[in-house]
Amino acid sequence: MLRFASRTITKLIRSDLNHPSNNIVAGFVVDAESKRDIFKLRYDVMARGKTVFPPTHYCIRNGDEFRDDYDDNPCTKHFLVRKNGKAVASCRLLNGNKVKFEIEAYNWHKLATNEKNIVEPTRVVACKSISGSYIAPMMLTHSLLDIYDSRYNSILGTINADALPLIKHYQKFMPALKQVSKEKFAVTEFIPGRYCHAFLLKIGDTEKERDMYVLKTLFPCFLLYKSMHLFNKR
Repeated sequence: MLRFASRTITKLIRSDLNHPSNNIVAGFVVDAESKRDIFKLRYDVMARGKTVFPPTHYCIRNGDEFRDDYDDNPCTKHFLVRKNGKAVASCRLLNGNKVKFEIEAYNWHKLATNEKNIVEPTRVVACKSISGSYIAPMMLTHSLLDIYDSRYNSILGTINADALPLIKHYQKFMPALKQVSKEKFAVTEFIPGRYCHAFLLKIGDTEKERDMYVLKTLFPCFLLYKSMHLFNKR
């Protein structure tokens, strides 16, 4: 019964995501033009007019792009949403089997876990024009489905320490999400003075564990996206 429910749900989600609204184009991209649009969108959302990322920051490239070496790695997946032809939201997925995560590469925090086969969603951005719309949870649903299809065992999240109360709230609905950092840690190379916590959402590798991921993580996210789409068509 569990297996049947999981398969039915994933089939439903795939069908929905393959038929977006008429003015929306969403999916993983590999072409140079789309990736440039992602980098410029990041810059506009994260850095334009803000002093936290000076022109000398390692992520500021070509004056109007926000990118780093992970973006050029062939194992990194880039997701882009366009609305009426304009880039409005994006994220990327880092494959922990192929690269060291930023948290490890910059020695921000040592992951106290024996988990392997981990993915990290990062650089999640959305422009103000779609704030409060269904597009961000739709993008998250796409990502969670791809993570499922890629058979990752766990999802890493490096979360701003200021957002900890909100994350604690979401843990009530996502019990598989566990905090793996006992203390907040500085991410000085990225933003001086910023502190974060590390969280891990375990998926597992058995079919039963993967089915539970569909029911307890993927499906609730899909329902959030669809409910927002129903009441907010932006």
